[in-house]
Amino acid sequence: MTPGRRRARRSPPEKAQRLLRGEQEKLLAEALGELMGKEGEMTEPASAAPIPESPWERKMAWATEKVVEGRREEAVELFRELVEDDPSSVRALTTFGSLLDEMGRHDEAVSLLERAQALDPRNLDVARSLGAALDAMGRFAEAEEQLRKALRWHPEDVTIRARLGILLFHRGLYREAAEELAPVCSAEESDGVACFYRGEALNRLGQVDEAIEALERSLELSPGNHRAYYLLGILFDKKGLREEAAEMYKRSRELSEP
Repeated sequence: MTPGRRRARRSPPEKAQRLLRGEQEKLLAEALGELMGKEGEMTEPASAAPIPESPWERKMAWATEKVVEGRREEAVELFRELVEDDPSSVRALTTFGSLLDEMGRHDEAVSLLERAQALDPRNLDVARSLGAALDAMGRFAEAEEQLRKALRWHPEDVTIRARLGILLFHRGLYREAAEELAPVCSAEESDGVACFYRGEALNRLGQVDEAIEALERSLELSPGNHRAYYLLGILFDKKGLREEAAEMYKRSRELSEP
């Protein structure tokens, strides 16, 4: 059996969940970066940040450090205390919800994020995180409602459009997903995962050349995505380009091996 056939047997939901996990981690990193005043870029250790004056802010910084260090259960307890101490903090509710979502505790995440949205209905980060959590739970209609509402408020935001396109892919709406993700992939600040999903959607629509273009763009942005190389191999096989396909399979194997 060829590698391509083995890959074809893997279920689309399994692939989607792997990529969704990467997206959730990215959202969490962005949220934590904003908490530390680095606009989503964790380029310095959290300990390098100035020590906040208030006890609540110190605990928030401490919780953030725990997440960065991978001590997530300890961070959960600290965030739980933070939202008990200040139930009106949209920042704490959103970051805590994003953390729980990334840990697979989607029900708890949705509950926290809905509380945050009740406090700040037009908050972009809340809508984006809530949409992601609902998507992960398979509550696609509610997730789409959240994301379309956020997109009406912030039509220029490519992250919301990317998440909406990925959601449409999860729902099996491949043409709509490809159309929604087209401006995301052409944007200067694009998203490698979004371009991968556009390529996958175009592949399923039988648009081979367009799918190859989207996947090559995906690899420009996320060169370590072995799934993109594998799918490119399949597409090159469809075009009869055996040598190019073999090279893509080889790169995919090299990246996926531990």
